[in-house]
Amino acid sequence: MKENKIYHMFHMFLTGILISVILVMMRLGGSVNFEEFMSAGRVFDISPVSLQNSSSTWKYDKDRQGYWLLSDKSVKYFKLDGQERTWNHLYITIKQLSSKPLVGVVRYYGKDKKKLYQQPVELYEGINAIPLDETVPMVKFAIVFQDVNGAFISISEMQVRTTPSWFTIPHFLKLFAVSFTGVMLVIGALMIFKRRFYNRGKSKSRAELLFGIQAVIQTIGDFTGERIGGRLSFSQKTSMRKLLFGMLLLWMMIGNTAGWLSDKRVFRYYVLICALLLLIISFVSWEQPLKKQQWMTPLMKNWLGIWLGAVVCDLFVVRELELTAATAMLFSGSVFVFVWQNMERPDEILADIMSALEITFFASVIYCMVFRMKKPGIDYNGMFKSPEQLAMYAVLMEVVFLTRMDWLTGRSSNRGVSHNGKGILIPSFKNILGGAVSLLFVLRSGHTPGIVIFLFIIILSVPRIMINWYNSGVRRRKLLLCAVASLILAYGCTCLVFVSTKFLPQFLDLNVEYEQEILTTRLEGEEKELFLLQYPGSLEGTSLKKQEKLPVIWRNYARRLNLFGHAGMLRVFRNTIPAYSGYLDMAFHHGIFILLPYLTFQITMICGGIQSSFRKKTRGSFYILYLGIAYLCFSVCTNVEISWGHPFWLCYYLSAGYLRSVNQKQKMKSWEKRNQIESTNRK
Repeated sequence: MKENKIYHMFHMFLTGILISVILVMMRLGGSVNFEEFMSAGRVFDISPVSLQNSSSTWKYDKDRQGYWLLSDKSVKYFKLDGQERTWNHLYITIKQLSSKPLVGVVRYYGKDKKKLYQQPVELYEGINAIPLDETVPMVKFAIVFQDVNGAFISISEMQVRTTPSWFTIPHFLKLFAVSFTGVMLVIGALMIFKRRFYNRGKSKSRAELLFGIQAVIQTIGDFTGERIGGRLSFSQKTSMRKLLFGMLLLWMMIGNTAGWLSDKRVFRYYVLICALLLLIISFVSWEQPLKKQQWMTPLMKNWLGIWLGAVVCDLFVVRELELTAATAMLFSGSVFVFVWQNMERPDEILADIMSALEITFFASVIYCMVFRMKKPGIDYNGMFKSPEQLAMYAVLMEVVFLTRMDWLTGRSSNRGVSHNGKGILIPSFKNILGGAVSLLFVLRSGHTPGIVIFLFIIILSVPRIMINWYNSGVRRRKLLLCAVASLILAYGCTCLVFVSTKFLPQFLDLNVEYEQEILTTRLEGEEKELFLLQYPGSLEGTSLKKQEKLPVIWRNYARRLNLFGHAGMLRVFRNTIPAYSGYLDMAFHHGIFILLPYLTFQITMICGGIQSSFRKKTRGSFYILYLGIAYLCFSVCTNVEISWGHPFWLCYYLSAGYLRSVNQKQKMKSWEKRNQIESTNRK
């Protein structure tokens, strides 16, 4: 009851925030528009890279983050979105000026690079709102200053748009505070009204609906599961699950690198195979006639809410890819989670998933050693198409190997580990090697959030492993010796991986490059020029990695939020760019209210992991906890929502079956223990 009250309060609070954000965005946009809350019109942001590129008369100073104007007539051009269009407003945010004001002109240029028009402009420190001539279309514009030799100007942001911008952070916060207060008062009044007059039959009807869904799954699961899983022995089930999970993971990684995730002609068939493999795993795991489970819990309500919400929103906006992915997870994922919750020992599936991840990981490492070269000056993509996907995969495998080490050193694993040196050395070496290679991959990816998350999880897990080692009794010395030997061997093997990925693919002439692969580098300016002198042509096709781009991308996606979502991705900086945030990605594609179940599910996962880790100490609790923390952190500033295209995404959403199963069994044990105590007291 206490957990439900906290959940409802959090849900109410989050609902108030989302409604308040909608009201504020509509107020800033000047109209009630559910198709686009802010009614922003056309907006184009000049990229941070363009704001830091030098010209012949504008010399960029990296230390002072601004331009020195080197001529009496200093000119700098800024390209727009590539189309000849009219614009109404130009916004220039200036951090520093050497002379105030700085007087110049804005020139308009058409497709033939011909000057069409110019207007005078005066620039001051702060936000400069410049009205443009809305009758003159342009492809690019130039800012020209005269008689300013030696002047300095630092520009932090620049934007052209068709509607005025009323957004500032103080203004937004003031409007939000007022609207949030009003919304929460209304919600509070509705809650009081609900307590007095609400008919609980609606709650029962929701439970009956969920039981109806489970009845359908029961019928299908019992009929098929009895004919598949019912005829397999325990060892056969374990082997089949490892094989099928390994096939599913490899299939997803192949689909990702082959570009099937964005190909409308192939995607539905690709996802169909993924869903069928997951269903077969469910039927293989069948043990006995399925029983109805309690799905009226925060975890399962939000899990179902994510996929039902995505499917419902996709009915209002044509989105073939998103609808296919959500429908497949709603059906096959529900069956898998339901079967997992019915298992007598849910740890078995978790162990098989982790084994499949380990097998595919080491196979992928060998693939990278032979076919995927680490190019100098470029962030490493590994077996994926972007550094951030490699970083997410490395963090996932870190969670797996740290969980294995927790099992190896913990008392609960004493039954499954031999007390002789060989029984400890081999798994210890495997886990330390896997963790070391994962660290190598995340460092080579150059993905700062991934590196921070990786180190944060290590900080969380090392004390637990050390406590387990200290409490291991007679096994303590053997564990220490095996760990030292494993570290030495793992260091040598990791060095082999490091050297192989650097030289072997080129030496064997087997280097593989993917289509539309994202190549990023941190080299710029003089450092880049010196590097190209040593490696000429090596940075062709690369893009500069700059953290300053992210706020601009986030603003573009935030101003397009609406009630039911959009299809595809936005064009930012003249390119189609994803949201680089799981929250914005979900809200942009499925409507802003999808954040209710999405964020609540993430919080519930972490809370469930903490609860089971420190109170109930279940075998896989730390796997759930680390996975939940990693996914929530990646959701802030990474494209984590790769539906049916990344092992991290699949493992995260399927883990709801394990956490719900464990929590339910723990509650049943507590209930039985309480009844036993009460019956003893009566006697």
